[in-house]
Amino acid sequence: MARITLEVPEELSEQLAQVGDRLPELLSLSLQQPALSAHIYRYILNFLAIGFLLLP
Repeated sequence: MARITLEVPEELSEQLAQVGDRLPELLSLSLQQPALSAHIYRYILNFLAIGFLLLP
């Protein structure tokens, strides 16, 4: 297995430490899923924001 070194923020480092031995599996799964483009994220956020504004 290859070894890599990354610099990450402290908060992310703590989260990665909690994942432990599952990190390779989680990285693999995240790379297999297609990334959403920015316009899809904007659409989702706008939808949620409008729904929130319409609440009584």
